[in-house]
Amino acid sequence: MPYSLIDHTREFICRKRFRGHSSPHFYPSEASVQIVNEFGEKEVLGNCLRASYFRCVGEDGRPHSAKSQMYFLLGKAVEKMLIDEWREMGIFVANAVRFENPEYHISGELDVVLREPGTNTLFGTEIKSIAGYRADVEIFGNKHNAGKPKMNQLLQALIYAHEFRNTLAYFKMFYQERGTGDQAEFNVYSTIDERSNGTIIYTPSIDGVPLNSFTINDVYDRYKLLQDHLTQGTPPDKDFQIYYTDDVIEQRFAQKRLSKSKYQEFKKKGNKARPGDWQCFPAYCSYSHICWK
Repeated sequence: MPYSLIDHTREFICRKRFRGHSSPHFYPSEASVQIVNEFGEKEVLGNCLRASYFRCVGEDGRPHSAKSQMYFLLGKAVEKMLIDEWREMGIFVANAVRFENPEYHISGELDVVLREPGTNTLFGTEIKSIAGYRADVEIFGNKHNAGKPKMNQLLQALIYAHEFRNTLAYFKMFYQERGTGDQAEFNVYSTIDERSNGTIIYTPSIDGVPLNSFTINDVYDRYKLLQDHLTQGTPPDKDFQIYYTDDVIEQRFAQKRLSKSKYQEFKKKGNKARPGDWQCFPAYCSYSHICWK
């Protein structure tokens, strides 16, 4: 049988690596927030608190697939390519800038710090590479909807914008489409808002438009909630549902939150096509087999 370079490459990028011990810091990529949505329901935006809990207590997550590892490597390649370009443009300042927030046990690393030509204003940049129709429509928009950043990535960028609010003027989310070469950018701000009762609140905004459904303080409160669960040794409640009940399916379809094709497929195939939150799918969550066992 001929040597398979594909199989050998996949095995190599999925190899188990030796890793040392690390303290259970929380990551900006794990940011989440709970809001009340337009239907009057409590809804979690961003990443699952329960998955972060399992990571922190040392549960063995499901190994990453060769496909997901390749996405990661492609993302790093895009990041290197863009940084090389920005160096040559003369606007590069630093990359892989680490920070820690001991109050909330957050440890992170922002991708790049750049300098505006002319004004020398410093700003941070988070690089995201994307591909596929659904990602393109969300980021770049279409004739019906304006483009916007992915919510879990936006929350991550808001953490960076807030942590560096005294040294960086703003934070930029820079999207690179790997297939078409298209690019999009969004400017993210953490703006101070002193309420009448003396409470200091930080309001997030994108391209100057405030996000009124939550504050950055709300995002940090979720990290505090995670720490409380770790201290108590009890996992948080499930933020998402791997399968919707029949009533939820009917409700979401009526509210146009479930596509007609998925609804009809469920009606035809039953439990074999029962929809649920994508955040719980094994392809996205390394701990779904523990959470839902």
